[in-house]
Amino acid sequence: MAFVRLPKAVVMIVAILVTVGVAYILGVSAAGLVQKAWVKKSQAEKTESILKQMGSNLAVGVALPDAELEDLAGNPVRLGEVTHEKSLVAFVSPDCGACKIQLQRYNKNVPSPADQSHFIVISDADPAELISLRDEYSLSCIFLVDLKGTYKSKLGVFTFPFNLVVTKALVIDNIIPGVPEPDELEHVVRSNR
Repeated sequence: MAFVRLPKAVVMIVAILVTVGVAYILGVSAAGLVQKAWVKKSQAEKTESILKQMGSNLAVGVALPDAELEDLAGNPVRLGEVTHEKSLVAFVSPDCGACKIQLQRYNKNVPSPADQSHFIVISDADPAELISLRDEYSLSCIFLVDLKGTYKSKLGVFTFPFNLVVTKALVIDNIIPGVPEPDELEHVVRSNR
């Protein structure tokens, strides 16, 4: 087999192109990592600011107090008895547009009824309104009623939607003010598989 000897200029051009290509790929990867770190820092600062404005003592690693609430049929349910390895506890209001987007996202991104059981919706709204929302979005997640708003007030939750990812022992793993992103919902589902 004979080797073709390339002129030095061609070899240099190829070497430069390969170097530039590798540098570009590394640069794009580094930029992606920097962007993710910035977004995470920005979200943490936003969460901290919201918690401070609400006067809440909620924080990652803090255990929620257990509470007895009611399901949509009026039956008493202890929050600690319906949590899983990881559960997303969402405080919502039926007249909140962002809350409706969140419930639509459950249906769209977590269509399995078994996976939706890892999502617990707590509201101080009339149970009939919550039943209407549940049916409108074809949801099978757990709805609990805090009719007088005692539990949300005890936690210092005064904005909607407000989400807490908790462990089976009700220890806060993540705080998500606003509508969770699809990957945050998927993280909860994956944690229970």
